[in-house]
Amino acid sequence: MIYGVNNSIFSLRELEYKIKQDIVFQKIIGLKEVPDHSTFSLRAIALEKYVYYGIYAMLIELINPSTRICAIDGTALRSS
Repeated sequence: MIYGVNNSIFSLRELEYKIKQDIVFQKIIGLKEVPDHSTFSLRAIALEKYVYYGIYAMLIELINPSTRICAIDGTALRSS
């Protein structure tokens, strides 16, 4: 995933293709077989679930909002 960010690759299929082409990168990180794009997708979902939530929690703690309860009302009102 870091390889994709570093090389401006936004597609998981393209990431898989580029890693297959980059033999030096494979040897540096010790890949015997390049993972499928679906494997990258599963890792991205795991990152989103745990890492992003942790970042969100740290930001909320850093901001330290004084409001204890916050709600958004989605009621649709007709204008006159």
